[in-house]
Amino acid sequence: MASSLADRYVTYNQMLEAELFSSEPNCCQYLIDVGILPQHRRCVSCSKWMHIKECARTKYREGCCWKCCDSTVALRVGSILQRKNLTYRQFVDMLDAFSRDLEVKDAAVAVGTSQRTVRLIYRQIRALIEDEVRSETSSRNAETSARKTRKRRRRGPEEQEEDPVVTWLRHKNLLSSPHKTRLLFARELPLLLNFKKFQQN
Repeated sequence: MASSLADRYVTYNQMLEAELFSSEPNCCQYLIDVGILPQHRRCVSCSKWMHIKECARTKYREGCCWKCCDSTVALRVGSILQRKNLTYRQFVDMLDAFSRDLEVKDAAVAVGTSQRTVRLIYRQIRALIEDEVRSETSSRNAETSARKTRKRRRRGPEEQEEDPVVTWLRHKNLLSSPHKTRLLFARELPLLLNFKKFQQN
């Protein structure tokens, strides 16, 4: 099952070789395609669907924005990239760094940004993972919850709760999967950071 799933998602390096990340517009389109940036947006003034058009770079760094009537909205609004001083390529590289379990200082070097920025993005990803783990845990039946409670009671005072990221990876059957990095980058992180889902948190 894991192997067949992995075949549906190419690795970061394969995408790199295919020049999916060769320019900022390409990286932007990738983030739209996987749902991290919104794929559709309605105009708050007229309720019609907006379209991505060229916009003044003095106002929008990408040189484009969502546009309808006299309304314009930045592509990043409402996404994890809102108010982030990162290029689209840097953010894609950040997702790759997280997928490969890179430490903050190594990720900062690989991405070409500050350790503070890496910590911020890592912290946001971990917070979303923790929310998902809590949600999954609360939806389990009473028997499972009781069993987990008994296990917690048997823990010694020196023992700690499992890292939510480890729990999340186990739930996704990725903890020991040889395809962990590939599926994290190409499937699980885009699902976790999906624009619509991100807005709800």
